[in-house]
Amino acid sequence: MDNRFFPTERTYLWVVILLINVLCAGCSPPNERTQLDTPPPLSAHKSTVRIATPRAAFGLIKYLAQNYMDEGKGRSVIVEEPLAGNGPQLAYEAGLVDVAIGIHWRLKKTAREFARTELVLALGPGISDRQLSLERLTQFVDGSQGTAVPGRDIKYLSRSVHDPLTQLFADAYPSLAASVLAAAAGVRVPADEDSMAFPRKTAVKRNAFCLALEGNLRMYGIPTWIGRLPMGSSEVSLTADVSETHRAAQAFLTYLVSSQGQGALLELGFRGVVE
Repeated sequence: MDNRFFPTERTYLWVVILLINVLCAGCSPPNERTQLDTPPPLSAHKSTVRIATPRAAFGLIKYLAQNYMDEGKGRSVIVEEPLAGNGPQLAYEAGLVDVAIGIHWRLKKTAREFARTELVLALGPGISDRQLSLERLTQFVDGSQGTAVPGRDIKYLSRSVHDPLTQLFADAYPSLAASVLAAAAGVRVPADEDSMAFPRKTAVKRNAFCLALEGNLRMYGIPTWIGRLPMGSSEVSLTADVSETHRAAQAFLTYLVSSQGQGALLELGFRGVVE
């Protein structure tokens, strides 16, 4: 009896399916990054400044870095692709970057504040609320009795659990934290996704809303309504941890809090911190 294997048409089909799956897995977009690749060793005397930033501050820092370089010869600033979670701070502590940008409810002792803005809700068409009560906000997030138009449910476009805006939101409202984090748990964000993807989706999706920084909405001109959170102040601080021994990094920090840097922030729609 001949025991040799002769592939059938069905066998060929399975081989093709396997190859397609392998190729597609290699082509799928990677999830948002939480750490940097190791760069060449840093030097306190180098003129290049490397910055790590969360996605929510990426566009702002890119603009300020370019403005800084345009105003002086020989200046070099590299803004790394945005990092999720504690990525910017961890990269800074590991010596992979010279500056780490953070977004906080209150100031860190080790960081320097350079801008402020409000954490708000970007509201899509169909949602009439502008100043939300905690009860209404709860309905928005967990979907209980939350309709802006009869028969149409409000849709919370959650950011990922690694997004600093998600954590700020959860920290501000302990009673909502479980719902906020549960909604964020299954969200995957491609590493190369536009930093304003969620507000842009909200602007065209009826009865949808998402978290946003008011300064970003104004800087990018995103056509959404702004919903105020039910708290005394939803103002957050943008901060920079900067290497004390890196002269070029210290020079960039000086620019951020100078009249030129603060003026640029105001023009973009953020609030300055220096009178």
